[in-house]
Order: sequence, then C-alpha cells, then structure tokens
Amino acid sequence: MPLKKTSDPSREQEPGRVPAVADQPSRDQSRSRDRVRARQDRIAERIGAATEELASGIAEGAAAAEELRRAMSQIASGAEEC
Repeated sequence: MPLKKTSDPSREQEPGRVPAVADQPSRDQSRSRDRVRARQDRIAERIGAATEELASGIAEGAAAAEELRRAMSQIASGAEEC
C-alpha cells in the first residue's frame, strides 16, 4: 500500500509560527479585556470622586449643624437673661 501525504503543502508554515487566524480571537479577547478594564477603571474613578464629594458634603453638613447648635445655645442663654 503506497503512502499518502495528508497535509496540504500550501498550508504549511514556518516552525514556531502561529497562524494569523489563530491570533485573531486572542487579539479580540485581549482588546475586549482591555476595554472592560478601562471601563472599570473609569467607573472606579467616578465612584472615588463621588465618595469624596459625599464625604465633603457630610462634613460641611456637620459643621453647619454645630454652628446652628452654638447659635441656638446663644439665643437660649440670651432668652434666660430677660
């Protein structure tokens, strides 16, 4: 029985070289991962900025409440003198 060549010589490539078609899905996946990572980074930045803004607002509200408490205390002590 004679031997038959099963590989197509037109499809042979250099040893160690991965076909470009095989690279395409991994490149697409890599780009997709990079886009997801960038989007998550932007979201994290926005959440961080919003958290800082919220903390600043809470601190400002606490300062205003303390100022109001002092003003009411002064009004109360002035009312007791009369």
